[in-house]
Amino acid sequence: MGELLDRLEADDIAWGVVTNKYERFARPLIEGLGLGTRAAVVVGGDTCPRAKPFPDPLLHAAAAMGVAPERTLYVGDDERDVQAARAAGMQVVVAGYGYLGEGSPPALWGADGILGSPAEIDAWIRGTASRRTAGVAP
Repeated sequence: MGELLDRLEADDIAWGVVTNKYERFARPLIEGLGLGTRAAVVVGGDTCPRAKPFPDPLLHAAAAMGVAPERTLYVGDDERDVQAARAAGMQVVVAGYGYLGEGSPPALWGADGILGSPAEIDAWIRGTASRRTAGVAP
């Protein structure tokens, strides 16, 4: 994940964290990982009046970063992440590694893709950027 974040930052691509964990718990965790000054935004489950699956936290994060929702890729690990991103008008992929919550399998969540590693996330971003540059909608 470190390499992915390094590449995003080298290319001036803003990134942030949107979690359903309360912000008072999420911020110290992000700081402890050394990412506090790197993340453009950290949004907790209590930052907005409504948490995911409502789109409010994702829209708040996009606005804080100055990025239009339709130009934002949300990477999630729970069905509520996909629901929130869809409602926000964002592209959404599932990080198909690590924690995936309980319930239905990710293939049924309606994401744009299920990616198996941070390198696949990077490839997805690069592919999307090249399609936009060529004038082709992703």
